[in-house]
Amino acid sequence: MEKLSNTCYIIHGDSIDIVPKLPEKKFSLVYSDPPYGISYDKWDVLHDNKNKSLLVDGKKRKRTGKPIRGWSKEDEKISKQYRQWVFSWVKHLPRLCVPASAILIHNSRRLMHSFILSAERELLLQDILAYIKPGSHFQAFRPFPDDQPNIRIGNLSPRWEPILVFRTKFKGTNKSIIQQYGTGGMNVEEFKNFTGSYRNMIEACSVKVKQHPTQKDVETTECLIRTFSPEKSRVLDPFMGSGTTGIAALKSGRVFVGIEKNKKHYNTAKSRLLEFIHNEQRRLW
Repeated sequence: MEKLSNTCYIIHGDSIDIVPKLPEKKFSLVYSDPPYGISYDKWDVLHDNKNKSLLVDGKKRKRTGKPIRGWSKEDEKISKQYRQWVFSWVKHLPRLCVPASAILIHNSRRLMHSFILSAERELLLQDILAYIKPGSHFQAFRPFPDDQPNIRIGNLSPRWEPILVFRTKFKGTNKSIIQQYGTGGMNVEEFKNFTGSYRNMIEACSVKVKQHPTQKDVETTECLIRTFSPEKSRVLDPFMGSGTTGIAALKSGRVFVGIEKNKKHYNTAKSRLLEFIHNEQRRLW
């Protein structure tokens, strides 16, 4: 573990190995954008499906993921093994978090059902937020451009993604939990001040300098951290990526702990976090 400041700690390694070793009842929020298991890139391949439509020259998986053009027996492994992977780290979150802690997970429309089925073995599903992306590509192609130009294969433009909102299980009433731990409720005014309403959807801001292929924006992340965690609490991101959750947590006055397996992304996150910390120190002095 590297200590970047009194409120920021990061760990280089695999969350599957590290999460079980973290101390008990230290966190009030888990906020993360883990791999979706949809074969977007090699780090997102969480199954051993040998379907040739996932491969290029029988070796390298397509970066853009498997096109849904058919089905094979191998395809059953994608959802099944994703559920197994999810449960391998989600099962430890109730031990790490205080009762009624929020668990916010960015996910895919295609496999969010698998994540929910796995996570509900240990967590309570509270809501699903619509994360409205600032832009999206329409990539459906024409199989018969001359004869049937209006017919496409693929999906409509993916303008939104789900953010799954879970709670760790608890005993007692919501009021007693809020009084004891500060968890179990939401700061709805923080949410309304950012989104303009109480509706369960949030418009993402554009990322000006993208340092990770699935990087989220700091502004939206900060809003959700302020909404779903008490002030000065600890926030955990088991899949830190380029460190966006960490910056948002520090901006909102929380303590951040992040884990990242990929050394390149870990170094990017470390650099971004140190830059933010140094800028804050200069601003205060």
